[in-house]
Amino acid sequence: MLQEQVKEYVSLGSAFKEDEKLYRTQCFVPLVFALIGGMAPGAILGGFWPFLLIVMLIVSVACVITTFKLSSYGLTLQDALCLDAFIYGTWVLNLSILELMYFVMWKGFTPWLLLMYLPVMCIPLFVGMRIHILLKKKIYSKKRTAKSSATAVGFGAGMAGMSFAAIFRNAEQSTVIVVVLVCFVILSSLMSLGLLSLHKLYFIKKYQMNL
Repeated sequence: MLQEQVKEYVSLGSAFKEDEKLYRTQCFVPLVFALIGGMAPGAILGGFWPFLLIVMLIVSVACVITTFKLSSYGLTLQDALCLDAFIYGTWVLNLSILELMYFVMWKGFTPWLLLMYLPVMCIPLFVGMRIHILLKKKIYSKKRTAKSSATAVGFGAGMAGMSFAAIFRNAEQSTVIVVVLVCFVILSSLMSLGLLSLHKLYFIKKYQMNL
């Protein structure tokens, strides 16, 4: 694997192009989303479920504090990649908890709920492996990566759709919850691509890049 090829990949930058103001805006979105999406199922389910809402809020607030702290004196590429991973990781965690809450509110605990998490686990792994292979073959390009990412998300969306079709076949179900769950799975699949910032951080550390 050529270091120049790797450096070119890493130098493409972070999700928000090291823009401090943009990071400070984006870090609030998971917090607002957790509040809006988590209050209803938390109240309906009762028991220990509201504590999951508290977990989402604590992680989201930690994300906001960390973002403001790191961006106070400007962001290096490495700082920005760390924030990418933190913000997108917060998104994925919150969406995963919301998927669990809505699913249990509706169907209870069944083995089927595990299928919801396959896309978010498989997509960054697949895209990361694809990038690694392209870098080794010296044919990496941003266009190839975008194509791989789109393919992975499309596959994840299809997997989610088939999973829900299998779960809901021949049963009277709430259309609203089906739509919400499918949207959550697709959104978490998209957000999981942000975790590829960890891939870039790995290369920065491995090759001791000064960027």
